[in-house]
Amino acid sequence: MAIGNKCIIVCPPTTEAMFPFQEIPPCLLTAGNKSLLEIVLDRVSLNQFDEIILIASNHAKIQKLVELYQVKFCEWREDLPRLLYEELLDYENMMVVHGNSWIDIEDISKLYAVMKNGSCGLLTRNYERHEKTGDGFGVWVDQNVKAIYAHPREHYVNAQLCNAYVWNKEMLSFLKYCEQGFHNVNCGQMPDQAFYIEEAIQNAIEHGVCFESVSCQKPYVYMRFPWDIAYANILYCQELNEMTENHLYLGTKIDGSVKCHGYLETGIDVVIQDGVIFEGNCRIGNHVRIEKGAIIGKNCVIGDGSIVGYQCRIHDYTVIGTNNKIGYHAEVCGVTFDGVCAVHGCEIYGIIGKKVDIAAGVVMAILRFDDEHVIQKINGRKYSGLYTNYICLGNYCRTGVGNIFLPGVKVGARSAIGPGVLVENDIKENSLVLLKQETVVKEWGSNRYGW
Repeated sequence: MAIGNKCIIVCPPTTEAMFPFQEIPPCLLTAGNKSLLEIVLDRVSLNQFDEIILIASNHAKIQKLVELYQVKFCEWREDLPRLLYEELLDYENMMVVHGNSWIDIEDISKLYAVMKNGSCGLLTRNYERHEKTGDGFGVWVDQNVKAIYAHPREHYVNAQLCNAYVWNKEMLSFLKYCEQGFHNVNCGQMPDQAFYIEEAIQNAIEHGVCFESVSCQKPYVYMRFPWDIAYANILYCQELNEMTENHLYLGTKIDGSVKCHGYLETGIDVVIQDGVIFEGNCRIGNHVRIEKGAIIGKNCVIGDGSIVGYQCRIHDYTVIGTNNKIGYHAEVCGVTFDGVCAVHGCEIYGIIGKKVDIAAGVVMAILRFDDEHVIQKINGRKYSGLYTNYICLGNYCRTGVGNIFLPGVKVGARSAIGPGVLVENDIKENSLVLLKQETVVKEWGSNRYGW
């Protein structure tokens, strides 16, 4: 006999579109130094599920989270609809969310309420003004969801699907017999032969199953491209607006000259030296040192074990990763992962991977002369948005003194760039880039001045 409610968190594998971070399972990418999967697990766990199941690759960090959160693990399968059918057999209702996404607590709770009523529902959101409808899955909503379209033209849809669903036993046969590909496309389109949950849902809609449209009230991000990392971290930082008082760990050392125009949350063994200015709220991890004269912007995060050097400038909504060393007079805007070392006088604007070495005088430029967003080309398609100008450096890269990075360039993991190189195009992983130059040497001396 089927009983209770089950939550499935699905974590699809990475794709080449995530370059230069395609080596990392997207669910393990971080927002505020916490993996997206952890954030989703925390938020899902606030609701009363009889069982939570994680469907993902067999990665060591994922297995650690399975043990920590005491959830059931199933290894990722390409025939995902069939796997969901097998998991639904013994339960009345099911929620499916993606661990590769940023989804707000309120929106999860709204979906949960629909499921508790025994109904089916899809989380949807209106398209932003700058977004194109012809990417991903769109829906036509008229109170309920009337149809799902893949890569639709604008006049077919009025909302976007947000990869979060609830359903009941009515979905069993549609999941069980879901075919590869997606059939509800515009004439002349060429769907691939992957399995899609949306194919099962569209078949159910065509056979009379009613799906409520649950309107997404908060921002939603799905990790498809590297610049999505920036948006998810900004959303995390925006949540720091909710801080209304200081939370200082006993023993935190703050010099009396420090100016704070917001609230601080600190961990163990935090030292904040004289002349530091906080322009807004800030979350500071354990064993952090912020040195003289540093300026920390609004709603920033500084990870465990990090050092922010003398007179550094950390811009608003920036996340400094764990165990970072930001040298004196450095300027940082964006996201750094674990173990980044950025020495004196550099300017960082972008997403910087694990253990990346940023040399002295490196400049990352994200503002174009025409003030337009960089057009990124991925798999033959063009993308442009608020964060496509960010520079992205994959894990374990090394830069050279005086490198200049032009807006939107991406450097693959384990690459090294020699001194003085102007990086104007993407660089594939495992590359060594050196400057080829011609020098002129002539005789010179006192006699040239008439001595």
